Amino acid sequence: MINRELIRLKVVQLIYSYYQNEGKTIDVAEKELDFSMNKAYELYHYLLSL
Repeated sequence: MINRELIRLKVVQLIYSYYQNEGKTIDVAEKELDFSMNKAYELYHYLLSL
């Protein structure tokens, strides 16, 4: 399962990248977070299937 620590880490990474790239909008940042969380879930399910 995805725990709070991983979610916190992803959000902090997203906030950092948002402030580093001033041209990025909130919508793009939200899509990146969604993509990142989906990839984390895919990895979790893959590891469970081993």
